[in-house]
Amino acid sequence: MPILFVSTTRQGIQRMKMPAAITVTLADIKMLAGVKGIDLLVDGIPQTTLQFGKTVTVEVEAGPRAVQVILHGVVQRKSKRLIVLAPEGGHVSVVGKYSRLWGTIKLTST
Repeated sequence: MPILFVSTTRQGIQRMKMPAAITVTLADIKMLAGVKGIDLLVDGIPQTTLQFGKTVTVEVEAGPRAVQVILHGVVQRKSKRLIVLAPEGGHVSVVGKYSRLWGTIKLTST
């Protein structure tokens, strides 16, 4: 059972939102040289570093969130921002697939 946090202010008791979780999975690819790291950003703030074929989960405040990854290599490549609605106390899954044609990672919500 999740714990609900409340705070008291001069205006009375205010209900605080429970956190939400975003899980990002990068599809595994074979033979991609020169990748120094892949950063996961939520609302433009770096959260963690990813690798192809791996999954990571980050806890965020509930509500609409912008998810983006930045691939650091010979050239830095940014994915398009994906807006997801992270429900209060819930979970959102995002999958990233690398395009060899464009050299970018496409994010989709599942």
